[in-house]
Parts: sequence; C-alpha cells; structure tokens
Amino acid sequence: MTIEITTIEFVTDEGKKMRTLLGIKALGKDELPAYYTNTVPSFWVEEKEDGKNIVHVKSLQDVDLIVGESYPADYFYHFVSVVKSAGYRLAHMRPRERVRKI
Repeated sequence: MTIEITTIEFVTDEGKKMRTLLGIKALGKDELPAYYTNTVPSFWVEEKEDGKNIVHVKSLQDVDLIVGESYPADYFYHFVSVVKSAGYRLAHMRPRERVRKI
C-alpha cells in the first residue's frame, strides 16, 4: 500500500517553519504483522472515535503525531525519513510473509 501524507507548510511570526499534518492514509496496526510493529522502525495509523487519526511511530524515540496538529518542519522531515525507512523495511518483509503462507 502506498502511504499518503497531506500537510501544509507555514512560517510563524517568529520565522519558524512549521508543518500541519492534514491527513495520512496508511495501514492500521491490526493490518500489519506483529514482528513489524514490535520492532523499529515501524509506524501505523490509529483512527479514534472522534475522527482524528493518530500516527504511531516506533523508532529510537517513540512518537505519536495527531492529524490537525502542527510540528516544526525539521521534526516533521525526521518523521518522514523514519516513515520511509519503516516502509522500506515492511516492503522487504512482505515477500517473506507470502512465502511462509504457501
């Protein structure tokens, strides 16, 4: 599955670059293998009852990002790099998972 992240970038009055997470489309924890979600890097999206999505990122420092919240641009770019690494790792796990089921 392709991960889609929607953001908007803005600059605060103090000149600090920020990004607001507007939306994310990705798999939920129940759709991912446990050996992926229990190790790093990994991430998944959890949909809350109030309609807000929370992105759980497992890396050297576990982080939760909330859709609709703003984050410093540098922090957000680090988040994207972890998501890319986690996606790459998952893509390489999936073929092994398919072989094991056969």
